[in-house]
Amino acid sequence: MKKRNVLALIIVMLLVSCFMTGCSGDTQTDRESEDIIKEEKEEEFGTFVVLAKNSIPDSDITQYILYDPDTMVMWTFMDGYKCGGPSVIYNADGTLRLYQPK
Repeated sequence: MKKRNVLALIIVMLLVSCFMTGCSGDTQTDRESEDIIKEEKEEEFGTFVVLAKNSIPDSDITQYILYDPDTMVMWTFMDGYKCGGPSVIYNADGTLRLYQPK
């Protein structure tokens, strides 16, 4: 009789833990649509204009995609704990990537 009680207790505990660790309603398509919305909003970042701001999962790093309104050259800027900095974005042929407004 005691073995049955212990077995029932273990099963109940497993079921409760399964319900407590359920999935959230956040799906991949929800996050992609939020990224698209973020890209449409332009912000000022010093002399640059921010096109997108994304957090890199499982880290404290944030990536900004920027462009210089004078030269239209696109930049990426990484910002995180003890790391970060700007870098120019290049095309596949090695030329500077230029921002082309829609």
